[in-house]
Amino acid sequence: MATKKTSSDKTGSASGSQEKKGKKKPGFLSEASENIEAGARLIGKKASKLASELADTAGKIKKEVKGLESEALVTARGKIDEFSDKAQEYLDRYKHRSEINRLAKERDVMIKVLGQLVYLKLKSRSANKENLADNEEVKNLVKNIKKKDREIINAGKESEK
Repeated sequence: MATKKTSSDKTGSASGSQEKKGKKKPGFLSEASENIEAGARLIGKKASKLASELADTAGKIKKEVKGLESEALVTARGKIDEFSDKAQEYLDRYKHRSEINRLAKERDVMIKVLGQLVYLKLKSRSANKENLADNEEVKNLVKNIKKKDREIINAGKESEK
């Protein structure tokens, strides 16, 4: 005769399969956990080694960059000094020319004013050629023009030094 399986048999077999599965799960998780830990240790060691190598390399690069930076600063400072000296040389050489040009422009303005004054006096017949030299305005303008001429000559002599 066939025996009937009771509910205890069913649960017994069910709990038996759970035990088998339960034993596999903790074993699997334990093994996976150990593998993960081993991998993490290995990665940690590799990361530590790589970080150390990276720090060494960064230190070497920093030293090289500082050396290049220092060299670049020395070179740049030398060029700046060279350009500054050359600029000052040109300024010294040509400042007298600039001064002469400024004085010449001032003198030219006075000559134009003198010419207009003489023209207007002659046109209005308030003066003639003979008494124009006695006119105070004309005398002052001629005197100032001569003074500018002397200043131009002095600036020219300075530029020749």
